[in-house]
Amino acid sequence: MASFLRHELPKDYKLILTGDWHCGAVGFDEEAALHITGRLLDEADTFGVFMGDAVEGKLALSKHFNPDGLQKHRLTAGKQFDYWGDLMHDTAPKWLACIPGNHDVYLDPDDDLMARVCREHGLPYGDYQTWLDLGDVRGHLWHGFPTMPKGAKDPIQREGNQKSWLKRSLEELGAASAHFQAMGHTHYMMIVPPLEKYALLDGGPNVKARAYVQPEGTVDGMPYVPPDAKWYFNTGTLSRSGGFGHRRYSEVKGYRPQPLGYIEMTVCNGVIESARKVIV
Repeated sequence: MASFLRHELPKDYKLILTGDWHCGAVGFDEEAALHITGRLLDEADTFGVFMGDAVEGKLALSKHFNPDGLQKHRLTAGKQFDYWGDLMHDTAPKWLACIPGNHDVYLDPDDDLMARVCREHGLPYGDYQTWLDLGDVRGHLWHGFPTMPKGAKDPIQREGNQKSWLKRSLEELGAASAHFQAMGHTHYMMIVPPLEKYALLDGGPNVKARAYVQPEGTVDGMPYVPPDAKWYFNTGTLSRSGGFGHRRYSEVKGYRPQPLGYIEMTVCNGVIESARKVIV
């Protein structure tokens, strides 16, 4: 199921895209979360999008349940969601969407815990895929599900391959009207900006060389943003992958450690101007 959310925003603002907090896990960094909520409280023109995996989850009956990797006073999914809701509460009006991740949705088939906590705290609940209309800017959010490919041995080539994989994975979802598409899940922070092209343009006898980004158009009267003209984001994590004194699945599976952080997107005069990684 997918959701559609609409908000009216000013022409100039910043958007924080964050997720994969995994509240309740021993690796969750509360100070990093408070850094984000502090920005939302202090900066009038800054808003947030939550990209899923609010909690570590794992029901006690699950074969993946591992109390060694959980905070001892937050072993249950209910307590983890209550904790996440308390962290988000004071900034609820500044969040534009909160979408679930795989750790959130496969908990209790009879009770959507994340939806309940969002209702209790006044947070805008989306779904695993959510279309976000912000007036001048349109976005498409997907928590994600596939595993990031390890890529090449050379780190420069690896990053290029992984960015290409991110763009292709999001492009195939078909959100043709979106100016940006974002995915969480992998714990990587990546930004793929619009592709600048170079062409020789002629108007009769005159020829001009020009670098350009393919402009937005319409198909059957509906807005269409070419795939190479979009921004693509992978939105990072606030949960460390390992540490001494406990065992997490990321260590068992040999995932590459990632820095804690999020993506900040800047909109000026109704147009996405830039995006950057923020490491906390």
